[in-house]
Amino acid sequence: MAINDILNKIKDEANKKAAFAKQMTNDEIKKIKAEAEKGAKAKMYEIDNKVKNKCASMAEQAKVLANMESRSVLLKEKRVVISESYKAAIDELNALDDKAYTDLLTSMFKSASQSMPEGELVVPASKKHQTESAMRNAGVHYEIAKETNDFKGGFVVKSKKVEINLSFPYLMSNIVRPHTELEVADILF
Repeated sequence: MAINDILNKIKDEANKKAAFAKQMTNDEIKKIKAEAEKGAKAKMYEIDNKVKNKCASMAEQAKVLANMESRSVLLKEKRVVISESYKAAIDELNALDDKAYTDLLTSMFKSASQSMPEGELVVPASKKHQTESAMRNAGVHYEIAKETNDFKGGFVVKSKKVEINLSFPYLMSNIVRPHTELEVADILF
């Protein structure tokens, strides 16, 4: 065999081995690409699910917050209506005719005189006459020390040590309202 034949044979063998190696490399590249695409699709699916879940969670959270805000606004409005109801009750007490107002104060004086038989009064300036009539009717002898425009109905009895506030706004907010607010709310709503 001639050297050329040997060289040709070596070349053919090398070409066959190179072609085989190239084929193996191409097969490995295809396998890696397929695995990468499969992994990328799985990762995209996972990310897509996370995004959908996060969006659903955020939408639910927004719904809950909106519902809470709505309830808060409704509660505030209900509180306003309740407060207006008590204010209207005070206005009605202040608007009583002279006889009804005097009768109410007579009863209040009788009650106040049991715990404080003597004292000075602070009375609404516009109700001095009715207050004096009520004191006579109740048989109490308080002295009107001050006329005020701070409240329109009721009175405040003061001694050196004690003060009894029987003004309509005080009675309504501190005595009547705490005991009746739930009932009023049930009636209104």
